[in-house]
Amino acid sequence: MPKSTVIMRSSDGGAFTGTYDTDYDLKPSLTALAGTFNGTGLSGFSSVQSIPVTISSAGTISTPPSLGCSALGTVVPRPGGKNIFNVSVTSSGSNCALGNGTTTSIAYYDVTTRELLVMALNSSKTDGFIDLGAK
Repeated sequence: MPKSTVIMRSSDGGAFTGTYDTDYDLKPSLTALAGTFNGTGLSGFSSVQSIPVTISSAGTISTPPSLGCSALGTVVPRPGGKNIFNVSVTSSGSNCALGNGTTTSIAYYDVTTRELLVMALNSSKTDGFIDLGAK
């Protein structure tokens, strides 16, 4: 079957259909990923926030502390050779969407649009966070 779409259905009847992006098959590269991404993020319990995210070519990820929540962590290409990254971030401050502590998540970098999508769940899986930013 050719790679073209994905359809996901939840147990409560919700559905999502997405179009296949060939950037998924690219070899993950921290050098290509490095830079500052300006965009927005939100969680299930927080409002939309402007969040600049900076990633170094060594795989360090950070957000500025001026937003009431500073975050510092690592980005590592996932095993398997696809353009997906494992992200581990420790957040601290009064305005952190998922509270203080360490969150593990995944990220996808669209080389064509230069957009980074990061998705995370808190440790109890009662809330999640999505951030989309572009260089």
